[in-house]
Amino acid sequence: MKFLLKLVPTLVSWYLRFVRLTSKITILNKENLEKAKSMSKHGNYALAAWHEHYPTSVISEIDTGMIVMASKSKDGTLAADTVMKLGFTPTRGSSSRGGAQALESMINQISQTSLCAAITVDGPRGPRHKPKRGIVHVSHECEIPILPIQCVSSRHICFEKSWDKTKLPKPFGHIYINYGEPFFAKGLNKEDLIKYSEQIVASQELLTKENRLYVDF
Repeated sequence: MKFLLKLVPTLVSWYLRFVRLTSKITILNKENLEKAKSMSKHGNYALAAWHEHYPTSVISEIDTGMIVMASKSKDGTLAADTVMKLGFTPTRGSSSRGGAQALESMINQISQTSLCAAITVDGPRGPRHKPKRGIVHVSHECEIPILPIQCVSSRHICFEKSWDKTKLPKPFGHIYINYGEPFFAKGLNKEDLIKYSEQIVASQELLTKENRLYVDF
């Protein structure tokens, strides 16, 4: 059983690479990506994605070297091992376990490099579409913009019983990578945190509206 578990990250990474290879990819609102790059000293930014789109978002950023956060659970270990095989740098922790240390590690790595961050803002366990404050701290401390992103595929499996209704992309589909308006988190008081959370939700709602012109999800 342990041997089979060790194979999972390799198999999943192969599958996601195959999906990327066989899918048509269209980028929407690319000007927002370019704007985000121009807003920070080293051209880096923090991607803000819903957890349900995590598998497709990973495909869009394969081999970019981004820093991502994975929980300290067994599932988190599988996720961390998988993203490493896809060229990402994982840091371990979540809102309920080791999150402060993981967040500090992410901030330190971003501050010392030109790496970007990718954060599922309502993960790892929800509530669904309720952003947590980690990405705001990353943006504020590293002086990099938050860049909303939503990636969807015309061919996917939706796990309806999962807390986030995860969408797993299938091969030979059409993937749409859509970027929202980037923005800085300039404050960390209670009112600021509420404002930035609402801004992320509003951006994601707009991206959903735009993506549904192309994909039913």
